[in-house]
Amino acid sequence: STTLLLQQAQDASRQEQQQQEEQQQQVGTTNQRFESPPSLVLTGHTDAVRCLKIFSHENGTKLLLTGSWDNTLRVWDLVTGTVLQTWRGHSDWVQCCDVMDNLALSGGDEERYDYGVFMAMMAMMMVLLLLLWINPRFVYGCKLFVYNGACMALTASCDNTLVVWDVATGRVQHVLRGHTDDVNCCDVTISGTRALSGSNDTTLRQWNLVTNECTCCMTGHDEFVSCCVAFGNNNNGNNNNMALSGSGDCTLRVWNVSTGQTQHVLRGHTQGVFCCCVFHDDLKALSGSSDERLIVWNLVNGQALQTLYGHTDSVSCCAILTTNTTDTNNVKAISGSLDKTLRVWDLFFE
Repeated sequence: STTLLLQQAQDASRQEQQQQEEQQQQVGTTNQRFESPPSLVLTGHTDAVRCLKIFSHENGTKLLLTGSWDNTLRVWDLVTGTVLQTWRGHSDWVQCCDVMDNLALSGGDEERYDYGVFMAMMAMMMVLLLLLWINPRFVYGCKLFVYNGACMALTASCDNTLVVWDVATGRVQHVLRGHTDDVNCCDVTISGTRALSGSNDTTLRQWNLVTNECTCCMTGHDEFVSCCVAFGNNNNGNNNNMALSGSGDCTLRVWNVSTGQTQHVLRGHTQGVFCCCVFHDDLKALSGSSDERLIVWNLVNGQALQTLYGHTDSVSCCAILTTNTTDTNNVKAISGSLDKTLRVWDLFFE
């Protein structure tokens, strides 16, 4: 599983990593080293930070939810870096989390029901408690989404399946079968009709959540797929069925899911990739690895733009915060690590 591999990554040879970096520099695969330190370091978790999610308070303030191997979730103020709340209740590691803030549901009489951040937290906690009740250790990924006005959840598990849940009732709606090994990650498109999943079987799959069929099986990675993102919604219908995946083979791949073909192979990490996310413009991405680094990528040409140094152990989760959606060149990167910290980075692009 990716959890065991993350633990093993802590013992990776520094000398081997140095040699690999020097080799990559000789072939020109590494790019600008971002020497500026993170603008904020968040400390408080007493064990590895495994997952994070940015969300909005009802007053518009951006907050951060994190989950850790210390069995807790914490809510952070992203301006001050202070912990606002610590949620205790899990008896084992927290592996995944999600928040659906300002969830809007519309009725036939133009009625609008806005569930603020606290309802969003409750929905997320319902999913986590449900996962804990079913299997306290081996749910690796979870994603909240809306389909036909209902709040649903998708979970990825070590039993080789994905499960679609109705959050309101806690009942299983569908079980998606096809992977032949642990499913490590999942994502759902904005429409709520398609899902992605990555597995130890080295494949990335797309699922039709209406028919519950696997519509595409993408092969190319040489080792387990640890993270995946569905994107393309900002491309105005051109190649708008795209995916990004990260793997233990040290690479990321950009996929055209409509054809199942790889568009770019992103090379630059020297150890397994464990997290990735896509910028709001769908043109750039961020990845984190056991090599303790984050890399910012250009998804159009597959080139690395910046490398972020600072963590002292594997980077296990990351996200992008854009405070001004019209200014896609001034953003923040947020990362969590097995070194028990979170870091906030200011990114600037010309």
